[in-house]
Amino acid sequence: MNLLEMLNEDLNTDSNSNERPGFTKFEVGDTLITVLAIGTPRWTHFIKSAGKLTVNCPGQNCPVCSIIRAAKKNDQKTDHKSTKKYGMLVYNHNSGELEILDQKITFIRNFQSMLQELKEDAAEAIMEENQELTKEEAMEKVDTSVYDPTQFVTRIRRKGTGMNDTEYSFKKAPKSNQKPTPEDIVEKANELNINELWLVLDNDQLKQLLAGKTLKEIFNPEEADEESDGLGVDFTK
Repeated sequence: MNLLEMLNEDLNTDSNSNERPGFTKFEVGDTLITVLAIGTPRWTHFIKSAGKLTVNCPGQNCPVCSIIRAAKKNDQKTDHKSTKKYGMLVYNHNSGELEILDQKITFIRNFQSMLQELKEDAAEAIMEENQELTKEEAMEKVDTSVYDPTQFVTRIRRKGTGMNDTEYSFKKAPKSNQKPTPEDIVEKANELNINELWLVLDNDQLKQLLAGKTLKEIFNPEEADEESDGLGVDFTK
C-alpha cells in the first residue's frame, strides 16, 4: 500500500485529505486516460515490516538505504526494497475523475515506447513527402501534439490479474474516444503540484517506522496515547 493511501485511510487529521485525487487502478480491459501533469521521478522504499508500506526515500542518510546497502555488502537478504517510481496527474475517462497514476519504470518505459513510435511514424510520413530530409531532420519537424500525452487520450489495456501474468499495452485511443478533458478537471489539476502530493517521512520518522511504530503513533502521538490509555472514551454509553 502507498503511504498516501494508507494515511488517507487511517488518519483523518489532514483538512486537505479530501482534496487529494485517488489513485488510478487498472481493471482488466481498457482504461482511457489523458495525462495532465507529469511529476519528477522519485525513489521509494518497500517496508514489509510496516504492513507492506511504500514510502518515499528522504535522500541523504536514509535509514532504509543504509539497511539495504549493509545487506548487500554482507551478502544478506532484506525485505526492504528500493524502486524508482513516476507519478502523473491524469483524467480517467472511465471513472470521470482526476486521479494520480503512480507506476514503476517498466510501465513508464512501455508508455514512452508508444509515444516514441507515434513520433517516428509521423517522421516517416514527413520523409515520404520530402525525401531529401534525413530521419533526424524529419523528427525535428514532427509537431509535439502528435506524441505529447497531454494532447490526446491514451488507451491502456490490462491483461491478467496476477503478479506474473499481468501485462499492459499502450495505444493512442481511436478518434471516437478522443474527447476533451472537462474544464473543472483541468482547473483542479492546475491547482495541484504532483510533486507535493507525496507525504514524505524524514529520517527520524522512518527510524520510528522501522522500530515498529504505527503511522498514527508517528503523526499523532497524543491521539495514539489517548487510545492506548482508554482516554477520551465515554464508558457511560
